[in-house]
Amino acid sequence: MTTPGMNASALLCAWETAAAQSPGQRATALLAALHEADAASLDIGQRERDALRLCAAIAGSTLDAEACCAQCGERMDIALPMTALDAAPDTRDEIEHDGWRIGLRVPHARDVAFALDCAGSEDSEAALFARCVTFAERDGHAVAAREIPPALRERCEAQLDRLAPLANLALAVQCPACGHADTLAFDAGEFAVERIGHWAEDELDVVARLCTLYAWSEAQVLAMSNWRRQFYLDRAEAR
Repeated sequence: MTTPGMNASALLCAWETAAAQSPGQRATALLAALHEADAASLDIGQRERDALRLCAAIAGSTLDAEACCAQCGERMDIALPMTALDAAPDTRDEIEHDGWRIGLRVPHARDVAFALDCAGSEDSEAALFARCVTFAERDGHAVAAREIPPALRERCEAQLDRLAPLANLALAVQCPACGHADTLAFDAGEFAVERIGHWAEDELDVVARLCTLYAWSEAQVLAMSNWRRQFYLDRAEAR
């Protein structure tokens, strides 16, 4: 189903571009192909928010997903309004503790890509954290991010999560069969890309049917309103 003001052809092209990327880059590629040429410079919290809003406009404002209970294997259906995910981010971008003063910023997609290029997982995590530290001081003297002690680094990482709540979501669920409670990691950007992918497949199914029935081009079908498409489909079935 197309959305008023949304160019279906452009969205299909954007989704096709995004689908060819690695999972961590798809949401950025989708937004960049549509309207945010410099989407890689968005912080990852804003990127996830923009992707979810696009998803809501195209595929509906309810998060529908499913998972299996880790305890008994029962399938669990998850449904909640996407607005429930859009918590207001914290704005405190500095940590002060025991003589330390550290400035923080939410990483951009470019930062994540840079970190992934580093050798090992520990190197990647350290590289990403270093890019999130805008300055670090101890007793008024500048220090490198790598000198921040582990306990204080954990505090900084927790604050980064609060600065970009959509970038590190977890859903609380309870199994209807056995009552087991659990938390599930939720990637908002990947969910949005997947939902838009379902929309794209449905859209192309309609295009294929109408092109076959009436020998129209893809561009002609995509330019039609939903009402006109359905009219022609119904008329063909009534023959």
